[in-house]
Amino acid sequence: MWQDEALCSGLNTEDFFTNYEENIKLAEQIDLMCINCPVIGECFKYGVSTESWGVWGGVYLVDGKIDSMKNSHKTDEVWSRILGEVT
Repeated sequence: MWQDEALCSGLNTEDFFTNYEENIKLAEQIDLMCINCPVIGECFKYGVSTESWGVWGGVYLVDGKIDSMKNSHKTDEVWSRILGEVT
């Protein structure tokens, strides 16, 4: 399963939900991890298709849609790298 190959496998899941929302430094670290993850595309697609919230494929989603406020810390370079991997 793709989740087993994710770099975040085994980490505290709260870091991708509540903690991400509250801690900009943590959010930036998670963004970098996601950019380098071999299953970033599968993760993003899963988050969108299941209408999930939290970080999926390096993007913070709410009901499977990109939340611009929770992703506002991302630079153009980060967006470019994420979108290059998930599309």
